[in-house]
Amino acid sequence: MIFFIVERSTDGENWSEVGKILASGNSQEIIEYTFEDKVNSNLKLFYRLKQVDFDGTFDFSEIIQINPVKQVPFIVSPNPTSGRITLPLNFDHLNVTNSFDVTISNLSGQELYRKNFNTAESSIEIDLTHFNPGIYVLNLIMAGEIRNVRVVKY
Repeated sequence: MIFFIVERSTDGENWSEVGKILASGNSQEIIEYTFEDKVNSNLKLFYRLKQVDFDGTFDFSEIIQINPVKQVPFIVSPNPTSGRITLPLNFDHLNVTNSFDVTISNLSGQELYRKNFNTAESSIEIDLTHFNPGIYVLNLIMAGEIRNVRVVKY
């Protein structure tokens, strides 16, 4: 195999090329490839791979369907902060239970904070006074979904 063509469709019948990935050639080992389609769509999308061989022949993979995820933004306040932040919990539009995790990482991806919450409160407070000044990523992890927001600590 020489390359993969990533194809996308909105109806599962009409396809367009959205990317190309060079293959590593023939191998007896499992090789993982990744591709990120940066399309912003509210439609169901279909994807397939076109596997092109050295002689020009090709095969198609199975078709997969991706359903759009309604991204509801969330905020923390105050942001920027010198200490404590408040995270409002609007579970009505998030469709989750009252159990969730919060992680905070630096921009290098190092996790500095992780806590599981099990609450019906309308907001939670997190103390960042012991964090150095900088930019952090707060992840709200619930029901298999991750929402994130950047937090500036000064």
